[in-house]
Amino acid sequence: MEEAERSNKELVLRHLYETTKAYYANFDQRPDFEAAYQLAQDELNAQTTESEFFVICSRLLASLEDPHIRLVTPDSTFLTFNYLNYERTVDLARIKNHYLQDLYSENSRAVYGRLEQNIGYLYLPDFTDWTIYNQPPPEIQEAMNALRSTSGLIIDLRNNDGGSAIYAQALAAYFTQNQLLWHQSFNKKGPLPNDFDKAYQWFVNPSIHYYYNKPVIVLTSRYTVSAGERFVLAMKLLENATVIGQRTAGSQGSVRGFEMLNGWWFSLTFEKILDADGHNWDYLGIAPDREINTTLSQFPEGKDPLLDEAIQELGH
Repeated sequence: MEEAERSNKELVLRHLYETTKAYYANFDQRPDFEAAYQLAQDELNAQTTESEFFVICSRLLASLEDPHIRLVTPDSTFLTFNYLNYERTVDLARIKNHYLQDLYSENSRAVYGRLEQNIGYLYLPDFTDWTIYNQPPPEIQEAMNALRSTSGLIIDLRNNDGGSAIYAQALAAYFTQNQLLWHQSFNKKGPLPNDFDKAYQWFVNPSIHYYYNKPVIVLTSRYTVSAGERFVLAMKLLENATVIGQRTAGSQGSVRGFEMLNGWWFSLTFEKILDADGHNWDYLGIAPDREINTTLSQFPEGKDPLLDEAIQELGH
């Protein structure tokens, strides 16, 4: 009976490995998955319990160090994001109490208002719940309308955990007067290293609402992931935008889910993203224009050094 259980787990593990090999998009950027699979095989034995097998599978997936990857069972969930210890670096209470002079709105989509020197501030926790093609959600349209007369704008993505690339595209549209080649995407579709479909070119077109022609600073951290990173790619194409903070999380592609042979479920990044110049920022993360690695735990009481830096730059 124990040998049969081992054999079943070996099949499940092999299927997990083969599915990952077939559909994960960025092996050329990531740590050695073959070595991790060999280690997982070595750890498996006739006495391996379900909870121990969950740990083995989690370690195998975690070896890719991709914050998009998760493993879900009826009893447990493994999130690579937590494994990587990426830190949220925005304390909204601190910003509201010490920086915002006029708070226009606070909702699940955004916090926005004015700072000193008529500088606008827009905090976006994610890019989720997009519904209308080529337009951001109504709450974000309201935010951009309220911030239209500001002398400069800080877009805070330090806690942004992604969502819809279309939403990010629609917001980026406010900041250009010309069509921009934003990036290219390639979907992984088979077991061979070059089994990708044809490149899809993404563009940012000028917004149907208005053009924000003032200086913009985007704040980033290692927590900025997925669609948040794609928004950063768009802003780095603009002469009037500057990115300050940490490198982003390093996983810009879209995600799909797969069922394992034992009924468990896992997710993989199946889409490779190349920026407008053909560079792949996977794993390393998108480099800011000015790198500042101070984390929330290092902030002085009542202060946000990254926000201070942005205010100082826009105030000149």
